[in-house]
Amino acid sequence: MILAKLRNYLSSKSIAGSSINLLLSQIIISVSFLVIDYFIAHRHFEIFASWKQLQLLINLVLPVLAIGIPEAYKYYSAKEPNQFHFHYQFTLNALLLISLFWLVFAYFFLAPITLSFFHHTDFKYSAIGIIFLFFAINMNRVLRYECINEKKTRRFLIASICATALLILTFIFDDLILYNFPIAVRMSVFAIAIASFYFMPLLLLNSFKIESLAIITSKETWIKYLKIGFPLYIASFISIIVTNIDKAWLSHFYSKDSFAIYAAGALEIPLFAMLSAAFSQSTFPEYVRLLSADLQQEAKQLWINITRKVSYITYPTLFICMLFAKTIFSTIYGPSLLQGLIIFKTFLLIALWRNNYYGAILSASGKSKWISFYSVLNLGLVAAGIFIVTKFYSINALPWVLFISTSTLALLQIAHERMIGLYFKSFLLKPFTIIAITAILAAYFLSPF
Repeated sequence: MILAKLRNYLSSKSIAGSSINLLLSQIIISVSFLVIDYFIAHRHFEIFASWKQLQLLINLVLPVLAIGIPEAYKYYSAKEPNQFHFHYQFTLNALLLISLFWLVFAYFFLAPITLSFFHHTDFKYSAIGIIFLFFAINMNRVLRYECINEKKTRRFLIASICATALLILTFIFDDLILYNFPIAVRMSVFAIAIASFYFMPLLLLNSFKIESLAIITSKETWIKYLKIGFPLYIASFISIIVTNIDKAWLSHFYSKDSFAIYAAGALEIPLFAMLSAAFSQSTFPEYVRLLSADLQQEAKQLWINITRKVSYITYPTLFICMLFAKTIFSTIYGPSLLQGLIIFKTFLLIALWRNNYYGAILSASGKSKWISFYSVLNLGLVAAGIFIVTKFYSINALPWVLFISTSTLALLQIAHERMIGLYFKSFLLKPFTIIAITAILAAYFLSPF
């Protein structure tokens, strides 16, 4: 009986099981990148700054080139589940078309743009790899949404595990053979390897099938997608800028060494964001269903329940990470980057808000324009904060700008849906939440810097 209940709980057909499968797949990706960070920081420090700048390109630039197509797919595949195959084929074709456009652009302009911004030529051979990476990352997201809707997240997890082997082999190849090659060649190989890592699940799940190119000519579908997707694209674009603008600013205006120290410290423990993303993605179709049936209170209560349950995991984990921050940081990056410890600890505080997606109800309601509006306000706050901090204070204060902006955006979004009272009553003022936050703040101020 107990085993049967546990099997049902962990099934891909349940929210918990789907969330756990997505979480594990995200853990695989994040652990892989952490291992690579450790590997490069300890064995190939000469390419560490360029490697972090490649990650900056991946996180800051690539997701925003898709003009909101994956976001629209996420919404319409949940709202119109009986037409999911049509939506998948349209999205696949649309992303291929967009990729061809960006490939031509990157072939001519990637090298001069990165030279102007990063002040080196380490990405001059990376045009094909980076655009392949753009397509692979976005289609991997789409495939993840499809597996959520089709209750096949376990298959997605298995495919992600298989893809990890390819990534590991590439970096072993770099360590044994490519270490004497120019950095520009190595960055190109890394981009292609990471793209293959994201693309392989599509091949393993037999999801890279182009059935009809004519579907891309539907003007009505393009308008429909852009109406929902473009405002979410703007919000996503701004969110990515907000998340990476500090690193981009330092990469452009400060030395490579200063950037490396800050980029190492500006590491959010991936588990927190992954938990939030896994549960919010797996519950998104349910939010859409409830709100479409005009069951707003039920949708809000589900959101609060998920927030509370995720916090039972993230807050104790955050407390432990804060206590042992120096050990964690020095183990990953070694003593040469220990100046980034204070930055790392402050970034950990942002994880207090990584217990759910605070714009979930707005997004599921189709109110994508409001998501964009609050994102623009948040960008203004972050830009002003970064300018003031870098002009009058040290770079160690930059994470506080991001913490304040994250807090402000979260509260604005739930306030719009009139959930502040419910949030305080059912979550923030609960004994567990008060004790956990107090303990985390105490560990921040009292543990070694």
